[in-house]
Amino acid sequence: MRLRVIIVGIIMLSSVLFGGSISPRKGPKPTYLSIGGKRYKYWLCETGKTIHFDLKGPGETRVFIRTEAGKNPEVKVFLDDEKIKTITIKEEKSKKSDVKKIDNITKAETFKVKIPYGKHTLSFTPDTDVIIRVSLTKSEKYYSFAPQRHSGGMVLIARETEYGYYKSIKEHPVECEIIGDGTIKIYSRLLYSKDMKGTHHYSVAISIDGAEPTVYEFETEPSSVSYFRTDGDIIPSKAGKINVKIPSGKHTITISPVNSNPIAVRVLIPQSMLKRK
Repeated sequence: MRLRVIIVGIIMLSSVLFGGSISPRKGPKPTYLSIGGKRYKYWLCETGKTIHFDLKGPGETRVFIRTEAGKNPEVKVFLDDEKIKTITIKEEKSKKSDVKKIDNITKAETFKVKIPYGKHTLSFTPDTDVIIRVSLTKSEKYYSFAPQRHSGGMVLIARETEYGYYKSIKEHPVECEIIGDGTIKIYSRLLYSKDMKGTHHYSVAISIDGAEPTVYEFETEPSSVSYFRTDGDIIPSKAGKINVKIPSGKHTITISPVNSNPIAVRVLIPQSMLKRK
């Protein structure tokens, strides 16, 4: 069987995201906006009235507000009854959108609101009729996972924050016993010796339950913002990230370098997988 090889770029830490359109707590029936043959669900909020959207964080909402061209209304935005901003709708008439409730509908005024952890209410009060659409992009919390087998722990310092990494060499790779299903994140760093300079390529092989591994290839360079606290002779590279889907049930994940210097590995698992036994 041939190895599956994937070339991956160097990227920053991020959360797995999922989301969708949110319906208000109560109020009018949805209004459908047509754009190029597609329909989008909006909600009419009449002059002086308030519309409430109940949300659960952490996450980020994207808000779309439209009105009749030329009206230029102000819309007050509240999070948990505290006003966080006032938006003035000054968009021009849309040439591609059509809706029954409002004539000469404008292009969407869009903005984002971060939602903290827990339950919250996002509310809008306009001084002229508007239609509103709210979508929520919710982030799942991830936690560091200590592998059952590795070649030694390492503490990486990046911008005064500590991160736990584990050394992986070909003879003694990092191995994790994880219960799925879900997606884990694996961060790898090539370990530079002091005589290594510039850009280097390295590969990471990831195998589930001893199956033929998938190989991920990286091009990297020494990190300028991080170092190992107890390993002054080793220089970490910039981090490469891999997302790995773990099937349902208990599995052993093996993470090892391929024909390269040792690597440092950090594994993160989502909160939904944290307490599974």
